[in-house]
Amino acid sequence: MNMVSGRHRLLVVVAFVATFAGSLILVAPAAEAVTFAPRVITGIPAAPKEGETVYQKVVKLETVTAQVTAGRTAYLYSRLDAYDSAHVNLVDNEVICSGAGSGSAVMGENIDPPTGREDRQSISIVTRLLVEATTSGTMTCSIYLRTISLTYNVSSMTVGGELRFAGTDIKEDVSGQPIQVAQPAGSPTTLEAGKPLYISTLDRTLPTDYTEVAVIADTEFQSCWPDDADGDGNADCGSSDTSTARFTLYVRLMNGSTTCASAPVARTDVTVNDQTHHKAIPLYTKVSRVPGCDRLYAYVKAEYLSGHTGGIQGTATNLTDETPPDPKHSSWMTHAFAVPS
Repeated sequence: MNMVSGRHRLLVVVAFVATFAGSLILVAPAAEAVTFAPRVITGIPAAPKEGETVYQKVVKLETVTAQVTAGRTAYLYSRLDAYDSAHVNLVDNEVICSGAGSGSAVMGENIDPPTGREDRQSISIVTRLLVEATTSGTMTCSIYLRTISLTYNVSSMTVGGELRFAGTDIKEDVSGQPIQVAQPAGSPTTLEAGKPLYISTLDRTLPTDYTEVAVIADTEFQSCWPDDADGDGNADCGSSDTSTARFTLYVRLMNGSTTCASAPVARTDVTVNDQTHHKAIPLYTKVSRVPGCDRLYAYVKAEYLSGHTGGIQGTATNLTDETPPDPKHSSWMTHAFAVPS
């Protein structure tokens, strides 16, 4: 297979092409939750050859709405399933909210065709986030597929999934802010031997009526980063080269600097090859509230284990949501948040 390097975010400009083939479940008016049936996405653009400009295909899959109150926060959950991919293709699951509150997040991976790795031929990507209601009224959120082929072939795949408001009345911290944090924009932060990274740190004072707290941390891990460490102009990794790392979510409830309770540690080790390129790492744990302990302190520890160095991807920028050049937006990638459980 003639496959293009996984460094698609550096090689292509993204654009909106709102076309797809397949059935569509229509919900009118939009509900707070929707499950959409599998549909075939065709016309996925081939990767650009030298001197070409090619745009990602962006497909709005479904929309939900909810009535929200200013000063409260909504919790959005989405799942995008992808399979039957004709080639190695990018699969990004992006959620964008507008109206009474705005926010967006995108998580993604590359999918393999039937000739690829068996565990990469059918994938599910979860994107979830908190969105603050800045006014009272209707919040509208949509789930999008962002995709492009990593080969010089126009491609296709099948997708399905769900989008829902998992909560619409979540209280914010005592300062009036959603209990959420995201890694900033910029090049991926390199993860290398002996130098763990501490990311997605939450340090907040909880409202009084949280009796149990769930912390959710989603990390976007990129393999083979930097991809040209020696600066010779050639990629350091082949498609089968891998990066292996460990991700651990720690959560504590504290009274000042004193720890009152700790949540069970959530940990996973992942190995990502250069063909998969990047992988969404979801972590979750929860802890019961202890009287007098209002401080929530949580973070993810990322550790290099073996193989090529990797990177932690921050906020994605310059994502176009219709045909270029405008408008453009940013979406969170690596981020964490807390909700009552």
